[in-house]
Amino acid sequence: MNLALLGSLLLAARLADALIDPLIGVLNDRLQRPRLLAGAGALLLGIGMLLVLNPPRDGGSLALWLVLALVPVYLGNLARILPKGATLPVPMQGQVVFGPEMHVAPGEDKHAFLERCRQAMLELGEGRA
Repeated sequence: MNLALLGSLLLAARLADALIDPLIGVLNDRLQRPRLLAGAGALLLGIGMLLVLNPPRDGGSLALWLVLALVPVYLGNLARILPKGATLPVPMQGQVVFGPEMHVAPGEDKHAFLERCRQAMLELGEGRA
């Protein structure tokens, strides 16, 4: 598959996702049982992930496979993160921080920095940091 086709398919899948997201938000607002939507989303996400991890062996229908695999993943993920009572879904973002922030020191090479990071993680595990 050439890169232009791949880029076009990924764009089309995201555009379809952008058009469908508000509709699912309205459906979630009007649904008496929003857990049903979350369950359907989990099922779609599972189906999509199975498709993503099992590409066709012949290679001839890669474009169709990609679209059929990504759209359920996008929709399933949306139903999973959709906030209750929101017509327009906003993706939730999170951040996890372990210990102090680390940066490469001036003049420090990659191996020394990675060793310093390794030592800091070991100290976190021992409860010293």
